[in-house]
Amino acid sequence: MSAEIGILGAAQVTAGVVTWQVNVAIGNDNDDVEPGSGDVFQGLGLTSLASPKDDEGYAECVFLRDVGGKPQVCIGARDTRNAKLVGRMQPGDTTLHSTGPGSVAQCFLKHSKKQAGLATDDVDGKSMLFLLDGKNKKAQLTARGAMIQIDEDGSVAITEKGGAGLILRDGKISIIGDLSLPGLTGFLMQCTSPASPGGSAAAPMTAVKGVSG
Repeated sequence: MSAEIGILGAAQVTAGVVTWQVNVAIGNDNDDVEPGSGDVFQGLGLTSLASPKDDEGYAECVFLRDVGGKPQVCIGARDTRNAKLVGRMQPGDTTLHSTGPGSVAQCFLKHSKKQAGLATDDVDGKSMLFLLDGKNKKAQLTARGAMIQIDEDGSVAITEKGGAGLILRDGKISIIGDLSLPGLTGFLMQCTSPASPGGSAAAPMTAVKGVSG
């Protein structure tokens, strides 16, 4: 039995078993490869497929030859394009992420900051984040400039990109920004006032500032 390192290629499922194509360089020429495939052993509950090699890097694995009657078995892998994640981590942190360029979808657990979060980019490259922040005692959902936040006291703040929002605190609702009530303009712009004994008539009323219908 021997251990080697190979560059990962395509993956397939054969008879219910996931196999990875493994390319091993012959001599010192990385383009001169010996193609093969091997069964994949990953942690329970974890299944991943390698992203194809490109100009930014590639995925590679450690595999063993002649194990349990199998020609080769993959026992661990990494992607050279994901190394920059380490620069954003501190001792004790753990990150689960998509492989390949950018690692755009991530689940991160930060030990010292007591944070757990889900982060990704949409098709326009805009970030979206769900964060449980134990250090600052709050939970946040942010996307495209909007945010929903729950604070330590149980209050809830909802704000949109333009700055308008709602604050729910101590049984009260506070409104930030101009209030628009479509369909109620007529109600807000008039009231009834005595016009003659036993009767009433409509009289103009100035709209509440910042309220439109």
